Amino acid sequence: MIICEYSFNQPDSKNPNYSFDEVDYYSWILSDSDFPNHRLSLRKNLITGEFEVYRRFQQKQIFSINGFTIDTNVETGYEEVAFKSKDLGEAIKFADSEWTRFHGEEKEPDKVCEHKYPVKATFCRGDL
Repeated sequence: MIICEYSFNQPDSKNPNYSFDEVDYYSWILSDSDFPNHRLSLRKNLITGEFEVYRRFQQKQIFSINGFTIDTNVETGYEEVAFKSKDLGEAIKFADSEWTRFHGEEKEPDKVCEHKYPVKATFCRGDL
């Protein structure tokens, strides 16, 4: 995926200190991990100008309805910033490495948008 830094400039109406747009890297980790289950996302802190890779933790929930067992995750409301940098490329590299760490296979690396073809994000705002 090609990620454009200009995508992160609009504030989130629920939390204007952070960008509305985020990139989700994964929504869970493998159950055999000793690390707590979480999703991993990339956002921008609009106060500091830093790109943050953060974990939003989840708790496993199992329940049965009419003989069907449902195994799901419920967010705990707790999050932590795992990495931050003013350099989008460094944040992307960290998030890619976390994918490999928790999913056991290397993913195709994401790229920083260069605002021109062929390395241009779909909704690149770099030419505005």
